[in-house]
Amino acid sequence: MVIGIGIVLGLVLLDQVTKWVAAANLPYLQYVLVIDKVFSWHYTLNDGGAIGFLSGKTWLLITFTVIGLGLMGYLLKDYSLSSNRLYSISILLMLGGTIGNFIDRLFRSGYVIDFLHLHIFPWSFNFADVYLTFGVALFAIDTLFLKKG
Repeated sequence: MVIGIGIVLGLVLLDQVTKWVAAANLPYLQYVLVIDKVFSWHYTLNDGGAIGFLSGKTWLLITFTVIGLGLMGYLLKDYSLSSNRLYSISILLMLGGTIGNFIDRLFRSGYVIDFLHLHIFPWSFNFADVYLTFGVALFAIDTLFLKKG
C-alpha cells in the first residue's frame, strides 16, 4: 500500500506542477503550436467536467468527486500490485487523476487548468485527465475481460 500511496502522490505532483508551469508560461486561450496539425499547448480554464460536461455546476462536480473518491476507496479493498496488478494500477491512475483535478477545483474557484491539445479533439485537457482516461480504460478491461467468476 505504501508503494501505491507514493504512486498516487507522484501522479498528483506531476499533474499540479505541469498545470503551474502552463499557467505561468503559456498565453491564456492562445494556441502554441508544437507539432503541426497534431499537438499544441493551449492554456485554458475549464469549469466543467470531462470535455466541459456540467460546465458551471461546481458544487455538483465536487459532490460527484467526493462520491467517486469514496467509491475508489472502497475498490482499494482488492488492491494488490503483486496479484491484482492491472486492477490496482487502474485504481491508482483514477485516484491520481481525480485528486489532481479536485485540487484545482477547490483552489481555483471551481476551475481546472487544461493545457494539452491534440488537434483531433475540439477540447484541451491535462495530465489528470489522461490518468483518468487510462485508469477507466484499464479498469474496464480488467473487469470485463480478465476477471474470473
